Amino acid sequence: MKSYFIGIFICFNVFLSAQDIPNSLAQCFGMALRNNVDIEVQEPLVDIADEDITFAKSPFDDTLLTAGFSYDKAETLFLQEDLGNFNIGVTKRFLTGTAVNLRYDLEYRRSSDFDIFQDINSIDQALGLNGLLNDDDLNIQKLWTSALTLQVNQPLLRNFGVDVNETNINLARKQKKIADYEIERQVNDTLRDVEIAYWTWVSLLKVRGVLENSISRTQEYKEKFVEQRVGVEGVLPSDVDQSTIDIKRRRDFLIRTEKDIKVWEDRLRRLIYPFDAKTIDVFSQKLPAAGDAMGNFQVGGLSTQGIPEFEYDVALKYRPELKQVEEQVSGLNLVIDERKNFLLPRLDVTAGVSFAGEEEGTNTSLRRTFKGESYQWQVGVVFEYPIGNTGAQSQLDKAKNEKKRAKAQLNQAQYDVCLEIRLSHHSVVEALEKYKNLSEILEKANTRLESLERRNNNPLPGDFNLIFFLQDSEFQATQALTDLYQAILEYKIAYSSLKRAQAKYIQNVYMKYKKN
Repeated sequence: MKSYFIGIFICFNVFLSAQDIPNSLAQCFGMALRNNVDIEVQEPLVDIADEDITFAKSPFDDTLLTAGFSYDKAETLFLQEDLGNFNIGVTKRFLTGTAVNLRYDLEYRRSSDFDIFQDINSIDQALGLNGLLNDDDLNIQKLWTSALTLQVNQPLLRNFGVDVNETNINLARKQKKIADYEIERQVNDTLRDVEIAYWTWVSLLKVRGVLENSISRTQEYKEKFVEQRVGVEGVLPSDVDQSTIDIKRRRDFLIRTEKDIKVWEDRLRRLIYPFDAKTIDVFSQKLPAAGDAMGNFQVGGLSTQGIPEFEYDVALKYRPELKQVEEQVSGLNLVIDERKNFLLPRLDVTAGVSFAGEEEGTNTSLRRTFKGESYQWQVGVVFEYPIGNTGAQSQLDKAKNEKKRAKAQLNQAQYDVCLEIRLSHHSVVEALEKYKNLSEILEKANTRLESLERRNNNPLPGDFNLIFFLQDSEFQATQALTDLYQAILEYKIAYSSLKRAQAKYIQNVYMKYKKN
């Protein structure tokens, strides 16, 4: 009998670390990181954030090409005119706020307008073209005008500087970090759930083995007792019936345990396997072997080494929920700076130069344009001062209040994380104390059972209903062992919650997984 319970005293370090995790649990972690659907739901957030960054940068990365064509025709009593216009241009914006526009215009005019007629006749005479510009039949004049224009606009106050114009880009980058931290948050939660499901499954497997052995042993007790003692004075049939009832009760416990094993197997499969919508076979896949964990689940000598440190600083540094709120506070600083800029007056400097050419032919007017014989340039200043500017001031005040709230949320989250660590730590200590107490109970129950077994094998005069005491003692020993397993499970669940609170899954599992 002693060998039956000797396994419970196999010692191993109860302070579970990443190196102590058995290979089968580590395998479950790896499968969850590859297949878990909850993590998969969060992963596209990073790609979405990347597209937001690209969109925010697009006004400065993209070059705008514009082109247009129009044709107008007018016929009145005093005017006959055909007017065609073609233009093409490019516009480019820079992070400094500078906007540059290069534009080419080509215009064709065929007109009988009197003033234009006089102007064209003057040009015709000055150039000695002998009426080439005139339409002798209709007195219609033709003119091609070509122009190349460069326009530059530079803000000096509002929207001036890279920091101001890069606000939306930086906000999008911070949103990407928040998306990364959201994945880490889901990983932290999922791996905690995987460990709880795994150890619960292993615990139930252990309990099932204990119950099966208990039923087998009590059945042996009954058969041996009935064979040797029934009919002996003092042995009642009710004693045999009670023995049968005790065995049935153990079988009832075993039935419920078998159901619980299936439930936790399915929960574990849900966490580590992908879902195949075509065959819906996620629940038929075989789980990783728990053989290594079966021995590793047993806990031996208890010491204060099994009580982990609080490690508040580590948690405050690595918890993804805290880093998300920190990014939100940092992003609101950018928003505040941008909205302060809206309170400034507008002062822009604009400058441009244009080269034009007018001739009777398209090619001729184009050549005259690029010769630079006819040009025009201009420099100007645009000033705009909002009187009151209540809208911008309201948006600035709103951003400041949002930052104030975000900082309060950060303090709240930090406080909650520290509380979560303490509560998990209390549960770890409680489980270890329960384990220590139950270990002593189990030892006493085993000693009593061994004593009764020896007495049953060599009964004293008057020992007629030892079956009752023997089965009761075996039941107590079995109950003590299952209670001990429950205490071990409570420890592992509490410790997994503590590891989640301290972001240990991020540090010891996820970061290594990403590196590989």
